[in-house]
Amino acid sequence: MSWQYTPYALPLFLATATLLGLTAIAWRRRQMPGARVFGMLTLVVAIWTLGYAFELGSTTLGQIVFWAKLEYFGIVGGTFCAMLLTLIYTQRRHWLTPTRLAGLALIPAITLALVWTNELHGLIWRTVGLIRIGPVARFDVTYGWWFAVHTIYSYAILLGCQVLLYQAFLRSKRPYRGQAAVLALSASAPLL
Repeated sequence: MSWQYTPYALPLFLATATLLGLTAIAWRRRQMPGARVFGMLTLVVAIWTLGYAFELGSTTLGQIVFWAKLEYFGIVGGTFCAMLLTLIYTQRRHWLTPTRLAGLALIPAITLALVWTNELHGLIWRTVGLIRIGPVARFDVTYGWWFAVHTIYSYAILLGCQVLLYQAFLRSKRPYRGQAAVLALSASAPLL
């Protein structure tokens, strides 16, 4: 694998290490409510950040496409796990029926399948290429229509999580209000 230096990779590697550390902590505390889902969330986001670091450092189109595809495990899994964690945190675990979970996992599952078979249909990326910015190669894509479907789905889920966390903040008693505020603020980062 050929590699190009980029200053953006180091923070992504550090973020990956931090996320994997959080995954290990969650695994050790897996008997606590929400710990397993939190561990899954940190693991898939670690896959996302690691894939992005390698995408930025890669120099050939084949390598970049591979890492971009790998990132989608984190992209689709992160949104799904964030929703699960929000429902558990806001005392809505009863909402997590097998039928609802399957329905909510449908678009992420289709998206992941379409990403890995994109060369056959172009529904995620209609065109892929490299753009050179000085000596650095960057992924240059034209998005397909399913990318828009997945994006709308993801932002709708994240907005729903935000609403539930905001409601939890308003309903929380004094000692738990700070925790709810931190979760609501951190959930707004992907929306921004």
